[in-house]
Amino acid sequence: MHAAEPTCEAAAEATGPEVGSEGARDFTAFGRALGAQSVELKRYAARVVRRGEDPDELVQEALARAWRSRASYDEGGSLSGWLKRTLLHALFDLRRRRASQPEDLGDLDRTMPAAARSVEDTSAAREQIARALLPLSAAERALLLAFHGRGESTVEIAARLGQPEGTVRSALHRARRRLAKEDSDAD
Repeated sequence: MHAAEPTCEAAAEATGPEVGSEGARDFTAFGRALGAQSVELKRYAARVVRRGEDPDELVQEALARAWRSRASYDEGGSLSGWLKRTLLHALFDLRRRRASQPEDLGDLDRTMPAAARSVEDTSAAREQIARALLPLSAAERALLLAFHGRGESTVEIAARLGQPEGTVRSALHRARRRLAKEDSDAD
């Protein structure tokens, strides 16, 4: 962790005990358990974030949420699974917040040539993409459009389809490889 990031143990000590000395031990034990999971949680965050999203920021938010809602943790369940769900909820909330805010494009509109901004170019690009996707199966097209077109993560697609994330990643890889092969055959 970076020096500026608070540790779970520091958060436990700063918050103080709940009631009695047993509550203080529970705080410290929970803080240590969160700290022990932080490396695995960082690896998981690095797999689910998109370009431009900070996995460390997401882990910190997930750990803070986990700390605030520690009373809801079922001690018989998997702490790792609970933290990963907490991280995914934090990720989805972050994306919803960003989607609801207008994006500042800055100088992009002025630096882009007028021809590239035209409706004709946009529709021509869409037609070109549609032609490129025609040789693919409907499932491959849907997967590529969900990932690249709508920006869904493999975790989101897997959850929607009810499939393991690895299966979605493999199918996405095969679809990309087939698209590249079709493109090279066309040349």
